[in-house]
Amino acid sequence: MTFHTELVVAPMPDGRRWYLKQPLRWSGVVDGELIEIEVPIGFVMDFASVPRPLWWFVSPWGKHGYGAVLHDLEYWLRRRPRRVVDKVFLVAMRERRQLLLIRLVMWAMVRLFGWVAWLGNAHDAARGVKRILAPGEFPAPDAVAPRRGLDRIFAVLCSRFCSPAPEAKAPEPEFLPSRVADQAERERRNGGRS
Repeated sequence: MTFHTELVVAPMPDGRRWYLKQPLRWSGVVDGELIEIEVPIGFVMDFASVPRPLWWFVSPWGKHGYGAVLHDLEYWLRRRPRRVVDKVFLVAMRERRQLLLIRLVMWAMVRLFGWVAWLGNAHDAARGVKRILAPGEFPAPDAVAPRRGLDRIFAVLCSRFCSPAPEAKAPEPEFLPSRVADQAERERRNGGRS
């Protein structure tokens, strides 16, 4: 189990996301299976999605950063089961010598709440959001626009459980000839009085 390259990133102009400036390669054994992952140049990620009130305990970046990049890529590509991807994150954090308590808490959090990012990434991919930028595209803050926080959770849940809003139907216009005909009919019935 080892990282074969160093993690080299640059910030995106939005200040929340980063992109890889060189490929990140990792190989390791997870549940008896040899897994090799290469994160390509231009992959856009946010490292660990840690809510700001918890940054006193663990920040989005740290010894777990290498594993978070692998985790972000695998959640985006969805080529392995989520359980296996979460285990890759745990193994990578152990390799980078992250503290045991932080490792276990972070792994438990992705197991409990990772479904939001898993489904959100599928939703973003279906909308055509790019997470792997070509060299001429970075830094390109408008090329990647993932939803964040409650907005993302709402979008994911709504896309799964809400039916699309029915199209509003414009009311039929009232034509003057029909009004004149109605008025004439009322006058005929009332003996010429309106």
